[in-house]
Amino acid sequence: MSTDGGFNFKATHEEVRTQRNTSLLHSVIWHNNVPRKMSFLVWRLMNKWLPVDETLARKGIHLASKCTCCSHIETLEHIFFSNPIADELWKHFAGLIGIRYATFQNVNEALTTWSLSATPGHIRQVAPIVILWSLWEARNKKKHLNVTYSYHSGQHTGDSY
Repeated sequence: MSTDGGFNFKATHEEVRTQRNTSLLHSVIWHNNVPRKMSFLVWRLMNKWLPVDETLARKGIHLASKCTCCSHIETLEHIFFSNPIADELWKHFAGLIGIRYATFQNVNEALTTWSLSATPGHIRQVAPIVILWSLWEARNKKKHLNVTYSYHSGQHTGDSY
């Protein structure tokens, strides 16, 4: 609104622009060096808007749920943090980058832990987003194309996800 009480596009734009979310997680997810497709994946993960068996069941679509790498029910937490492949991947990169490893319970915890251990612009800020993307891509390739991926070599093989 303008000072006379009428609608003013410029004033409205300024109001919206100055109240942007500037949280740590927001700045990490939407960083200019992160591809937008990865940013949207993480945003959807944070909002539990990814089409995994657990999410679909909450919407009334019940499937025979099974993780693509083990027999566990397919949940967001399992795909991205607690399945054996995800756990080893997080542990491997935490060791390379020098972060004390702990199993994460959710995406907020993972992003916050890695981001707080880094100076702005450090690889530690974007590494978890790349890990999350890799896990999602590997899950989808296994589930829909029956292509497996080995985190050890970064090569498609027949002995993992």
